[in-house]
Amino acid sequence: MIASSSFKTTTGSVPSGETLSRVRTLIKQADPDVVEELKWRGVPVWSHAGIICTGETYKNAVKMTFAKGASLEDPSGPNDH
Repeated sequence: MIASSSFKTTTGSVPSGETLSRVRTLIKQADPDVVEELKWRGVPVWSHAGIICTGETYKNAVKMTFAKGASLEDPSGPNDH
C-alpha cells in the first residue's frame, strides 16, 4: 500500500510552467541522482529507487503528489485539517 500526499500551489501571475521549472530545480538539488520521466500524457515523474513524486500543471496551479508523503514525519506535527 502506498501512502500518498499532494498539494497544490497557486502560481498567481507566474506561469505554472515556470513554477514547475523551479520545482524541478529543487528536486534535482535535493537528489542529484533523481531521474525524471514524462508519463501519463506528459506528467513529469521523478524517481530514484522508486517513484518520489509527480507534478501536474494547471492554468493557475502546480500539483505535486508524493508517493510516500503521508508516511513521512512532519517536523511541525500532524496536519489533519
